[in-house]
Amino acid sequence: NYFDHFDWQLVEMASAMTDLSSLIHPAIHTLINFDRQHNTDYYETLREYLLHDSGLTLNEMADKLHIHRNTLRYRLDRICEIAQFDLKNAALKQQALLSIYCFDLFPKMR
Repeated sequence: NYFDHFDWQLVEMASAMTDLSSLIHPAIHTLINFDRQHNTDYYETLREYLLHDSGLTLNEMADKLHIHRNTLRYRLDRICEIAQFDLKNAALKQQALLSIYCFDLFPKMR
C-alpha cells in the first residue's frame, strides 16, 4: 500500500533534492554521539519507541527491546535528559522520526 511507506518515499524524494543531513534533528545527533562516547543504545531505544509509539504499550515495547519495563522507562527519561527531548511534543517526535527514516535509508549518514 502506498500510504504504508509514504514517509519513506518522502525521504527518498528529498534526498534527490537536498543534502539530507540538514533534515537531521540536533537531538538525534546528540544521542548518537552520546551512544558512541558511552557505549549506550539510546538512539536505538528512541528509534524503536518512535517507530512503534502508537501501537504498543510500554510493556510490549520493553518486550520487543528485550528489556525490563523499568529499564525502558529509565532509558526514555535519560533520552529526554541527554538530548533535551520532550516525548510529549508531537511535532518534535515527527521531526525525530524523519531523522530516523533518513538514517534507515542512508546508514552512512550516521
